[in-house]
Amino acid sequence: MPKIINGIGRVFTIKEIMELLDVSEITIRRYYKSGKLKGQQVGNHFYITETALKEFLESKHTPKSKETQKKDGTKKEKAKPKEKNKE
Repeated sequence: MPKIINGIGRVFTIKEIMELLDVSEITIRRYYKSGKLKGQQVGNHFYITETALKEFLESKHTPKSKETQKKDGTKKEKAKPKEKNKE
């Protein structure tokens, strides 16, 4: 559950963002270090504002879900490994 900080608004922890975006902690930290996701470290805690999260989601940097979908909403089948010729 995001915290509300006076003057800032709603803020999310890395764990909350991981659950929302269905990505790993390492991915969230990479987005932060690259500047794609804005946040602030306060002591040992790292927070992302609701505004920063919305900007990230509206950008082209949004991560793909683990289950990709076709444009019509149906799930894509995972690619099958190619078989080697046994000649």
